[in-house]
Amino acid sequence: MRWISMLLGAVLWAIAGLAAAATPQLTRADLEAWLDGYVPYALSSNDIAGLLVMVVKDGEILLQKGYGYADVAAKAPMDPERTMIEVASVSKTFTWTAVMQLVEQGRLDLDRDINEYLDFKIPPAFGKPITMRHLMTHTPGFEERLKTYLVKGSPRSLGDYLRVVPVPARIYPPGSVQAYSNYGVVLAGYIVERLSGEPFAAYVDQHILQPLGMRHSTMWRPVPKQFQPFLAKNYGVASGEPIPPNEADEMVVDPAGSMISTPSDMSRFMRAHLQQGRFGDYQLLKPETVALMHAGAFVSMPGAQDTPLGFFSGDYNGHRIILHDGDGSGNHADMQLLIEDNIGFLAVMNSDGPGGLIGASYALRAALFHNFMDRYFPAPPLPDEPTLATAREHARIAAGEYDMSRRSSGDFGEALYMAARVTIKANDDGSIETPVFLNFEHGKPQTWREIGPFLWREVGGRGLLNMKVENGKVATWLPNGYSTFQLLPVPALKSNALNLPPLFAACGILVLTTLMWPVAAVVRRRYGRVLELPERERRPHRWTRYAALAAVVFLLGWLVFMVLLGVGVTALDVKFDPWLRVIQFIGLLCVPGTVVAVWNAWVTCTGARSFWAKLWSVLVALALLDLVWFSFTFGLISAGLNY
Repeated sequence: MRWISMLLGAVLWAIAGLAAAATPQLTRADLEAWLDGYVPYALSSNDIAGLLVMVVKDGEILLQKGYGYADVAAKAPMDPERTMIEVASVSKTFTWTAVMQLVEQGRLDLDRDINEYLDFKIPPAFGKPITMRHLMTHTPGFEERLKTYLVKGSPRSLGDYLRVVPVPARIYPPGSVQAYSNYGVVLAGYIVERLSGEPFAAYVDQHILQPLGMRHSTMWRPVPKQFQPFLAKNYGVASGEPIPPNEADEMVVDPAGSMISTPSDMSRFMRAHLQQGRFGDYQLLKPETVALMHAGAFVSMPGAQDTPLGFFSGDYNGHRIILHDGDGSGNHADMQLLIEDNIGFLAVMNSDGPGGLIGASYALRAALFHNFMDRYFPAPPLPDEPTLATAREHARIAAGEYDMSRRSSGDFGEALYMAARVTIKANDDGSIETPVFLNFEHGKPQTWREIGPFLWREVGGRGLLNMKVENGKVATWLPNGYSTFQLLPVPALKSNALNLPPLFAACGILVLTTLMWPVAAVVRRRYGRVLELPERERRPHRWTRYAALAAVVFLLGWLVFMVLLGVGVTALDVKFDPWLRVIQFIGLLCVPGTVVAVWNAWVTCTGARSFWAKLWSVLVALALLDLVWFSFTFGLISAGLNY
């Protein structure tokens, strides 16, 4: 039998050798050939102006290369050493590195109330303070904000800015729910400024950029003149005009998103993190500080991906990765560090492509890295994972509507974020289905089957989905690899299923009522007829039409505002506040209008009018009631404008 074992071993060895031979080696020549075949077509087919890509390996730049244009009209190429490009939220890793420098100096405690470091107070909530550890893991519990609070002539210091911006509402206890927070990063940057005694951008210059030799990088706003000739232009689509710089963005240093750099410069920062904090002669962070920063610091639920301090983490094809990506108006970046393999990957684009902020570029940057990993670090075979017998029962429990934890609260953002809700469907075979929203890279829904108690494996893929179940209900869930937010069940009274169909019906009824009012008047005049109503019905009938008209104007006002919002989140500014107040005032007129409509329905139904007149009067009253309910419940009418 021994010879059989030896033969089997030889066969397995040969198979392993063939598999290894089939896997391309990560060399400059192979990487460049692969990218040259992949990137140009991807850019042209997605109407993206340009892309910069850089890979570091074993402490050296393996390849850095530009594709497409930094300026389409001028045909200026993307240059990895000279083209300075916004890296969006990858900027946050510089802020968190600055924080950790102060931590290792003993000037900042990760677990102390941040109010002790501020010159203003974060209002108390939930009986727990917010700490720097919470900020670094995106668990302070803040709501999401969309609004730009700067106008022409506003001060540019972080302190003045934070005193202008209202503190976002705290909707979760600190340390309980992960909800990505730009505001929290700005707070951290201001704390760095206060503890160091230096303006934040100056601190980053003096303690990170200059010592690392990052000569074509800056966080200063406005961008210093010496850098402006090197700036890549941002585009919605390459075939369109460049996106004009947002004036508000140029008026304050943003620790959450101000970094402009080149791939060559970024390689130095990345290599420092890959090499225990050292690059060349400069020790950016001590090895023990780097180890603390890169280790898992928060887990949203058992089995979910952990979150380090200031980074996110992933496990792709069995390789642990710490990462940060970022998306702004016309700029998209992805930085991935394979800590145990000493490899770093960076891709940056200067266009959105079709679909806007989370459109083609958003999907391409993810696909590019995943294809890189699948080519050079292919996945091992999956173990045998039979579907559990509990699949159908658990699929039924999982089915429902879920909110992103990163959301607005108490303003019109609640209505806006209804579009970002995720619905899980239970299939007859016990699998569950999630929508395209969670799978932009492939642009199709995903199907999952249960391989462990409330642990689901992607059908035809390698993804995992974890659920935390309490008292027989899903408390939260998350696809493995996502660590910027969680998904939480929506209360039945606020569900899309309950609220949107009646709202659409109400809109139709109110629009028809408004349109038919002048049409009916013209028809009566044409045929010489008059509206014969008893005195008790005439006034409520007329005022109900006024109420329907106010409702339609209110809805049109919000429709115009949402179209403007479609231009980009940066369109949201304090200059819109007076117009929003006008829209909301018109909406408030619908409250007494609803009372009048109910009165009209009563007098009509108790009068001698036709069945259809009675039915329509009831429908109009119900439509106004529903619109008022929706407007107050989802923030279309709100006390504040701190959206």
